[in-house]
Amino acid sequence: MGYLVHVDIPALQAMADKAGVDIHLAALPGSFMHPGLPALWIAPGAGSDDPPTDADLCKALTVDDSRTYDQDPRFGLTVLTEIAERALSPAVNDPGTAIDILGRSVRLLAACAEPREVTLDHPRIWVPALSVEEMMDDLFPPIARDGAGVFAVQMRLQKSLLALVQIAPEQFAAPARRHSAEAMARCRDKMLPSERDRLQDVVQAIAAAG
Repeated sequence: MGYLVHVDIPALQAMADKAGVDIHLAALPGSFMHPGLPALWIAPGAGSDDPPTDADLCKALTVDDSRTYDQDPRFGLTVLTEIAERALSPAVNDPGTAIDILGRSVRLLAACAEPREVTLDHPRIWVPALSVEEMMDDLFPPIARDGAGVFAVQMRLQKSLLALVQIAPEQFAAPARRHSAEAMARCRDKMLPSERDRLQDVVQAIAAAG
């Protein structure tokens, strides 16, 4: 029981080739694993009379007490968010760091929308896609909550969401609208009327975009 921190894809591919099966990962690195949760599925193929054993498959999976960065990009986003949260704590009171984290977050998420060429090195291994919506969930709600009373942070958060929608509306528009509305709901009673009006302008731009 613990976090899936590493999957030996070449080893799984070798087993799949030998048995003539496809292997589908049911969990990505970073997932919390326990005995009631499957880590992978085997899809029978034409030559699947001798599928890999559970013991062999488990050797390709590393479970540990703590997440790592190696195959878990969402862990990196979570750590960035935690830095912003600490910066926004009353003891530190450093909104500039939270604003910087929001800018970095836009650059990281925008990379998900960039077209790229890929080489299929392990054709028998199927892996769940990273969810843009889940990555945005890792980043924006904690900063919106802890920075609810800081206008500069709220404005940068809304502008960050607007930037993502403008970069790739098909990927970012729906979750951006949700995060924008939730952040506004968190901070509405903590802002001056003029600040609320300025934030609301950006919220409306996000709602209308895409």
